[in-house]
Amino acid sequence: MAVSFAMWVIPGQSEELRGFAERSTVGAGGAFVLAGWYALCLVVIWACIKLGTKVRTIGRFAAFDHSPSLERSFFWFISIVASVGMVYCLVHIALNVSIIDAIQNQTFNNLAHALPEGTGISTLRYATALAAPVGVYLWQRKNAPLPVVLWNVLLLLANVALASRLSLILALLVYVFLFVRTNRGFRLKWWVAVIAFFALFGGLTAFNYARNAGYYERHGVENAMEMNAYQLAAYLGTPIQVSLGVADQISTGKLAVAGDPFLSLQAIAPTFVDFEKVNLGTGTKDERYGSVSVADNLTTNSAFADTYVRYGWWGATYTLLVLALAAFGFGVFARYRSVVSIFAAVLLYGFAEYWRIFLFNQGILVFLLLVTAAGLIVSLAVKAALDRWPQYRVRPFTLKRRETRGTRARTVQSAGGDSRPPSLRRADTINPSDSADASERS
Repeated sequence: MAVSFAMWVIPGQSEELRGFAERSTVGAGGAFVLAGWYALCLVVIWACIKLGTKVRTIGRFAAFDHSPSLERSFFWFISIVASVGMVYCLVHIALNVSIIDAIQNQTFNNLAHALPEGTGISTLRYATALAAPVGVYLWQRKNAPLPVVLWNVLLLLANVALASRLSLILALLVYVFLFVRTNRGFRLKWWVAVIAFFALFGGLTAFNYARNAGYYERHGVENAMEMNAYQLAAYLGTPIQVSLGVADQISTGKLAVAGDPFLSLQAIAPTFVDFEKVNLGTGTKDERYGSVSVADNLTTNSAFADTYVRYGWWGATYTLLVLALAAFGFGVFARYRSVVSIFAAVLLYGFAEYWRIFLFNQGILVFLLLVTAAGLIVSLAVKAALDRWPQYRVRPFTLKRRETRGTRARTVQSAGGDSRPPSLRRADTINPSDSADASERS
């Protein structure tokens, strides 16, 4: 919210470039409503996280903390899921749109529009946001092959370029969370943070240019970095514009949505469930936030405002209960120091996005939680099967440096042993009969 406010107060307003044509008014009453709501959310989240940390760890999941083979099996499962999803999407797009023309004309949005709609195989592509960071994390621990890790990174970049730039943010958050959880005493150096910031800005600039260059050029913006600056200004500044505007209208009574104890449950219903939702608020898109100015093409403007204008305080209360449940789950899974903590990282991403969108009923977040659970279950099943039938066990991947013959010989000799193969050692062993025969011949 602080970053959103900082971007919002930058002078200038344009519906095409900034996301709003008229800045919302800020009154004491509106500021009190908005600050009070988010303060309540923070208190509930903090209390439920503390409660979750009191839960005992699950034995089977705790085994991942000390088992590289389990983490490796999880990585392979996630990699397969991500590969199937992205390859399917790329083939589907290639059959309907010219990818070369989209690259040449900087119209990557055409590729995004060609993606299959609805829940299906294409949904699996979101697993790239887990496969890439998990791969890098395990490779650093010498527990994953570099070619497969690079493959997953390429799949992530392809997914980001097509339609899901937020997958890059999520992937970075998952990696940082895993790294910090498994490296006690880690301290981030300021120069690393600066490099990471500029690298992220550069990556987002490239992806934004590939997808939206034509749009910004039609509005007089030619520089790629300037395009990305406007994109970030609209993306970050609009949520506080809408939140303040709606909160101010609530405080003055200009915007009042009664809601309904039963119908307002739609506020937390999964978005991928196919049923017609009843809008209990103002109804039309032009009046969705009352008198607040916001561009029609912006849809993730404020989780608080979007919930209230549709379902009133009943809907807001239900979302608060979901936040409490998610915080409890975060407290439970944040204690693990392995890929099991991905549960907590995904939930943390949901909290981080709450200032603009309620993600906990969105398909992407639900899918990432489900695919993480599936990966853990499959990993445990594979381990149990190999323990029962060890003859099918393959030599695990390792990044340890191969020892040379001379190094191995010196190592064995220093331990008082023989470095030669067993067959040669057996050949040199002289039994009493062989010794007697040799003396007779002499």
